[in-house]
Amino acid sequence: MKNDKEAILEAIGDSNTYALGKYISDDLKKDRDIALKAAKNNGASLLHLDDKFFKDTEIIEAAVQSNPNI
Repeated sequence: MKNDKEAILEAIGDSNTYALGKYISDDLKKDRDIALKAAKNNGASLLHLDDKFFKDTEIIEAAVQSNPNI
């Protein structure tokens, strides 16, 4: 499952995405679709994904909306 994008996208809505970074492949940690969905679910999940997403305005806005305390 670590490299199954569709399974990960589905799991993001059903789980604690803060811990999700431990369970996905390094390639998927760089995937924008994964990052955006995770940010919308729990902004703190970005801490476990690729740093490049800290420069992506849409993802940062989604993260702040889902978790204003980050």
